[in-house]
Amino acid sequence: MHYATTDFNKSPIRVASISITEFDLKLIKSFTIKNKSKDEEIRILKEFFEYLNSHLNHTIISWNQNKPKYGPIQIITRCKELEIENGLKDHLKKFVDLDQIFEEKFGKKYATHEKLETLARKNGLQTSDFKTGVQQILDLNLKKYQSLENSINRKVIIIFELLDLAFKDKLVFERHIFRNIKTYLLDFKLSIPMIISIISLITAISHR
Repeated sequence: MHYATTDFNKSPIRVASISITEFDLKLIKSFTIKNKSKDEEIRILKEFFEYLNSHLNHTIISWNQNKPKYGPIQIITRCKELEIENGLKDHLKKFVDLDQIFEEKFGKKYATHEKLETLARKNGLQTSDFKTGVQQILDLNLKKYQSLENSINRKVIIIFELLDLAFKDKLVFERHIFRNIKTYLLDFKLSIPMIISIISLITAISHR
């Protein structure tokens, strides 16, 4: 699962935007703050958990979310700070990191930084509205919430399209054509329809 937050180097780390698409319906659901108040952050988190709890049988696909600093653990930590009961721990086993799968299959250098954008361009996918973590932080600081949400949504669409290409064995890497990806992904017990969630990281540090 991916999510947009404020600067990881400045406490408290606040959740700013969440974007989800369902694999079968291809519809995007966004949860984005309208101002920087605590009430707004609580609102989007509660709405997100309501949505998540209505999709209990779905696998959640994330991107670069397999580390405590970047993963769902960070949201759990924030919910504790806000005294929100979220039950996210019950969903942790349903998270699958697509970037990690690609790394295990082809090695850590399967694409250059920023990997998501690199793969999108290599496969001819639309990258309009795509912004780096640093650019997203700038949008957040300037209260450009719609621009932030547009970037998050674009990354969700890219994740969806990459996964779709992978299942069709058509995903192109910088030096590889992904073959037999469907079998490899199914080894991770993914289900279709599945929820692909990408909550894009907003960080002052460049993504790896």
